Amino acid sequence: MFGFRAHATRRGGKTTESPAEIRARIQGAYDADVPFFSKGGLQQISNAFNSAGKSPNPCTVPIMGVDGVAVGCRLHTGQIEEDCPAPWVSPDSSVVITKPYLQYRSLEDMTGTSRTGYSFDPDSGYLPIVIEQNGEERDKTTGAIIRHPSFAPKDIAEDFFASGRAYWEASDTFRRLGSIFFGQTNITLPPRIDKVIGFALGTLTMRYRTEPSRSAVQHALLLSIRDWLLARCGVACYVQDPMCQDADREILGKAGVEVVDDPEGFLKVDENSVVVTFAPGFALREVIADIARPAVIIWAPVEGYTGHHPPSPRVYVRKV
Repeated sequence: MFGFRAHATRRGGKTTESPAEIRARIQGAYDADVPFFSKGGLQQISNAFNSAGKSPNPCTVPIMGVDGVAVGCRLHTGQIEEDCPAPWVSPDSSVVITKPYLQYRSLEDMTGTSRTGYSFDPDSGYLPIVIEQNGEERDKTTGAIIRHPSFAPKDIAEDFFASGRAYWEASDTFRRLGSIFFGQTNITLPPRIDKVIGFALGTLTMRYRTEPSRSAVQHALLLSIRDWLLARCGVACYVQDPMCQDADREILGKAGVEVVDDPEGFLKVDENSVVVTFAPGFALREVIADIARPAVIIWAPVEGYTGHHPPSPRVYVRKV
C-alpha cells in the first residue's frame, strides 16, 4: 500500500502569510479553545467521498481550515502512476491510486513541533485534516494486483486471528477487563452502551515477526467487549483503519464486525460508545476530544506516552 497526498488549493489564492505567522494563528486558535475537528465537517467530507465514488470524473473535496478559509483537495482516484518513485516497486509495475482516507493533524503537526516529519505547505497550513489516498501495485502487462509479501492471504489471516483470540482469552488482562464489564468491580459503566468502535487496529493480514499478531489480539479484545456488552443490550461493532483489506472485511464480517471507511467510524462515536485504540499513527485523541465524550475509552495511557503523536494539552484538560 502507498500513500498519495491530495493536491490542496486554497480558496481565494495562496496566502501571503509567513510560516511563522500561520503557526502563531494556529496556536492562538488552539489557546482560544477553537475546535479543530467537528462532526459537521467530517460529515461534509464523507458526503464528498460518497459523491466522488459515484462519478468517473476527478473530484475536489473542500475542507475548512482553522482560519475559516476552505481549501479544495483534489482526488486522483483511478490515476495510474507508471513510474512510482518508491524503491520497492518493480519497473514492470505501475501504481493505481485508490480510495481516499484522512490524515488528522494535531496542534504539534500543524505548528511543526511533532516528530512525524510533516513538510510545511502554506496552502494546507491551516488544515487540521488532509486527504491521502491508497495505491495498489499492478503488473503493467496483465493489470493483476501485486500483493506485498508482508500481507498474507485470507486463509492464513484467519489462522492469525484464531491464534490471537486464543492468546487474548487465556490472558489475565482478559479476565480483569471482563470483571469490569460484568460489574464485578467498583467501576460503574454507563447504563446504555450500544456501539463498540475500534480505530487503527491494523490489518489481520499483516505478517508480524512474532506471534500472535498485535492486530489479531487487538481485534480479539474488541470482540470480547462487544460480547460482554451483548448480555446487557444490542451492540453494534465497527472498525476503521485504511490498512484494512478485503480479507479483513470478510473475516471480521463473519465475526459480526463491520469495517467502515474513514471518517464513518468517527461519525458513529457518541456518549453511548466504547472507543478502542492503542497506538494510532495520527491525532486520534484530538479528534475524540473535539467531537464526542464516549462512555468508555480504551487506549494507551496519556501520561508518559512516548509515541509519534503525544497528546496535545487539550486532551489532558478534557481528560479523554
